[in-house]
Amino acid sequence: EAYSFPTDYFKVASQYLENLVKGQETLVYSLIKNCLNSGASVLKLVTEVIIPSIDSIQRLYDDGKIGNSEEKLLQNIVSKSLQIFNQIPIDSNPKKNIIVLSADAHSNLLSEAASASLHSSGWQVFHLGDMSSAINVLFDLDLQKLMGKIWKQKSDTMIILVFSNTEEGLNFFAESINSIKEKLGKRIRLALCGKVGKKTKINSDLLSEKFEDVLQWSETISESSK
Repeated sequence: EAYSFPTDYFKVASQYLENLVKGQETLVYSLIKNCLNSGASVLKLVTEVIIPSIDSIQRLYDDGKIGNSEEKLLQNIVSKSLQIFNQIPIDSNPKKNIIVLSADAHSNLLSEAASASLHSSGWQVFHLGDMSSAINVLFDLDLQKLMGKIWKQKSDTMIILVFSNTEEGLNFFAESINSIKEKLGKRIRLALCGKVGKKTKINSDLLSEKFEDVLQWSETISESSK
């Protein structure tokens, strides 16, 4: 089927979810590839097709319409469809560096979605995935060691983007990363994506519960640091 964008994103979103819920993996991946061949934007496919489907899976699970095993299966299909975007050859910009991680398994798909979107926009993405197993007092040293290996040009900005389903997760990673910022300087920027209470104060350069906000902010920081 031939698609015309931007008009067909809505149509593709319903087809993607329908194929996904039926567990028809081959159709899910074919649809994504078909959209890319028809000139769809990776960012739009992520924000208008895949993220609404992630939310739909969660609702189906919360409503008791699917069980734990089926939820995991559908999440894995979504994850594999996001990997298609990462296979697109892109000339990445050595000045656009970002580390993406999630504080819990629940937020991992969002971190994967962000990584795929950023990759398609020419970022050098270092995706760590679910880092809940690394929540301990040594995390800041561990991350600092990694940054010593991957962040060659300390004169360029390095953004660290954290997704979390809980305030505790955001708090822990913010505190650890802020201690690294104190040692390595202002070239490190911290963005947090998750829900927090109105009275909660977490020290970061950006705190938003909107997926699109953190991506847009990252681009703005990259532009302003040139």
